[in-house]
Amino acid sequence: MSENRYAKLENGVLIFAPKNKDNIFNYDLDIEAMIADGYKQFVPATIEPGKNYTNFRYKETKTKITELCDEIPDPTPEEKAQQREAQFDKEFFPTSLGYIRRIVTKADGSKADFLLDYVALIAKAVEKNLPYPIKVYDRPESFDEDIIDWESLQHDAFATDQFINECLAQVGNDFKPVPQEPSNEE
Repeated sequence: MSENRYAKLENGVLIFAPKNKDNIFNYDLDIEAMIADGYKQFVPATIEPGKNYTNFRYKETKTKITELCDEIPDPTPEEKAQQREAQFDKEFFPTSLGYIRRIVTKADGSKADFLLDYVALIAKAVEKNLPYPIKVYDRPESFDEDIIDWESLQHDAFATDQFINECLAQVGNDFKPVPQEPSNEE
């Protein structure tokens, strides 16, 4: 059984009745005193575990304040596919060799940024005509389902001058300066 709580709205802000007030202990149990001070019964929104909600607001009547909210519906299959594709485009970038994972897992299990941590080393190897193998990925044909078998999309390729230039261009795209608003200060 849920306890009765009392609250009032002041400028759109919900304020609950205090436990003690003006040397009155258990003020929050004295319903008549709370009502006299403008508090009303508070009815919280029904929230189901595992669901997401938005647009919390209050509806006030003469005797109570009811909390309302809207459930965020589960995404449609098309929306899930779009989310998966957007996530792929965030985690990978395209090159002539295939797609490159931006954050790679090293042999020791730690993570590294491919563009910032490896491109200079790979460029040095290419400059010296040393073969440098790279794990590249094919773009999934469909984003309708979660991609579980990444290895089926993965293959080895060897770095080339064109690949290095594409990586450097990607770094440039990633770190384009944010346009600044002109300052009125002179």
